[in-house]
Amino acid sequence: MAEPRRVRRRPHNEASRPAADPSVAPRTQAPGPQPGLPSTDRPLVTPQNAMLLQQIVGNRALGRAITVQRDPPEGGTPAADAGVAPPATADAGAPSGGVAQTPRQQIDAALREHTSAAVAAVSDFAPAADDEKLSMINILLGLGALGPTDAGSVRRIWQGWGAQLPVKAVEQSALWERCNTAGAALPESWLGGAAGHRDIAVREQVGGTVYTASGAYDYRIMADSIVVTVNMNFNPDAGVTVPTGTWFGYITSTWNRFDAVNLTDPTQKKRIEFRPTAGAGHNIQVSLDPNGRANAGHYYADDSRAPQSIPHEFGHLIGLEDEYERDSADFARVTDAPVPAGSGETESAKTIATGIHDGLMLPERVFEWHSTAVKRRQQAVQAILAANHITPNYQAGQSPLTHEVSTQYKELFGHEMSVDVMDRIQTRFDVWHDDELQAWREQVLGTFQYTDTSIMGDMSDHAHPVAPRHVRAFAQIVGTFLGHGDWQPKER
Repeated sequence: MAEPRRVRRRPHNEASRPAADPSVAPRTQAPGPQPGLPSTDRPLVTPQNAMLLQQIVGNRALGRAITVQRDPPEGGTPAADAGVAPPATADAGAPSGGVAQTPRQQIDAALREHTSAAVAAVSDFAPAADDEKLSMINILLGLGALGPTDAGSVRRIWQGWGAQLPVKAVEQSALWERCNTAGAALPESWLGGAAGHRDIAVREQVGGTVYTASGAYDYRIMADSIVVTVNMNFNPDAGVTVPTGTWFGYITSTWNRFDAVNLTDPTQKKRIEFRPTAGAGHNIQVSLDPNGRANAGHYYADDSRAPQSIPHEFGHLIGLEDEYERDSADFARVTDAPVPAGSGETESAKTIATGIHDGLMLPERVFEWHSTAVKRRQQAVQAILAANHITPNYQAGQSPLTHEVSTQYKELFGHEMSVDVMDRIQTRFDVWHDDELQAWREQVLGTFQYTDTSIMGDMSDHAHPVAPRHVRAFAQIVGTFLGHGDWQPKER
């Protein structure tokens, strides 16, 4: 059935009105007479009425369909719901002919109404006080999982702190995490120096062999801690089960014992908390061999020394060097301590040092195999050690006498003993690896080098294996970010 034609009613005074100016947009007409309403030629909602209604019930009662939309934050999405009126200008929200709401008024309305739409309508959150911003975030979180509009509103509220956002994110770190859990997708880049990633590359000479190691960690400064996350990607051999939980327990019980403390005001402190995690990150092969010696890239599931060796290797992943079998300069650098004192037996130490040097410098004879010359040098050095009752043992052979020999060797020949040992006890051109030579160098040279008793040394100090120096970098990260005080690690 066809719809009946609607006849426009002509006002009685229409003939007396002047002709419309085509350059002026026509004025919106009020609806025609309705049952129960008086007939009138004038609009029901005039600018004066709108202003009166705004004062009585608030601008939102008239501008409900309008949602103020700003540009999306970095990595975010627009804050408007689908199907809502198109984006409005900064002074949107007022009825035709009315007075626009200021951001302050919009904030007050959002706090009063406690609705998602009211929060989304705020055009600028910067004027809100800290507690008001937190209240509006909690209004949105109280709705459950965040949809695109509410997620955009949460991001805009955090952006309302401007340059203070990283500091506020630290102070309200639990709320920041709740927002992300609910789906706000807050970019980590907004945290500035409160979060970051560090790649580690270590190159060191230990016991006459040069080693390299790599690692990486992420950090996040929280309200009461700095959390350091280290991703460990275990690759077990066939049939090997990785004791991940046990190893992680060794790591956390060994390393999580320090706070970053502001010495200027010791009431200010944050836990230094290490969190090893299994997943994509540093690759570690895991094998079975009760005699295997763990290194940063190879662990052993049946390692009887795992309570010490696993936390030791973890130390490399956060950037620490070994503190065993090091030359004097390296030892002082990595331990922040002077080398152990020698015995004071200067003359006998000089005799031993000279004998070792002469044995190492034995020339290679004409038509002699290089390996034969190396063996002669080894035998000459061993004869000097035996004559002076020194048993080569890199783990237990160090003594005040061997330290005195190291001191005198450097005084006599102008460099550490390791320089000559590595140069003279090697394969030709050092083009391939020789386990036998490496073991001899470590056993003999390690006897004359320097070793600490920390977790990064020989790990004999089970009571205090981790020293403040090992975690100083993380206290400094906190201090640099906060920009005040003197932040140092302190054992709990």
